[in-house]
Amino acid sequence: MSAPPSLFAQIREDWQAHGRDWTKPGFRAVAVHRFGVWRMTVRPKLLRAPLSLVYRALYRRCRNVYGIELPFRCGSAGVWSSSIRAGSLSTAIR
Repeated sequence: MSAPPSLFAQIREDWQAHGRDWTKPGFRAVAVHRFGVWRMTVRPKLLRAPLSLVYRALYRRCRNVYGIELPFRCGSAGVWSSSIRAGSLSTAIR
């Protein structure tokens, strides 16, 4: 079983998928989401706290400016998963 790709590798792949244009709202929202998921892997919590502040600010900016929400939640087994808010997604597609 191979290790999951690094945060940088995932964002680079997303950047390429978005036509190598970092200004696209979809790319920015996905990059912020990936950063938010990655920050939960940082241990100890003391090091994670400043990353959480940065993530929350970026998440709110994507939500308020672009209308795109890509929240995540902790499942019963402590596994982080993604979910997309349909209302926000339909707003972003228009």
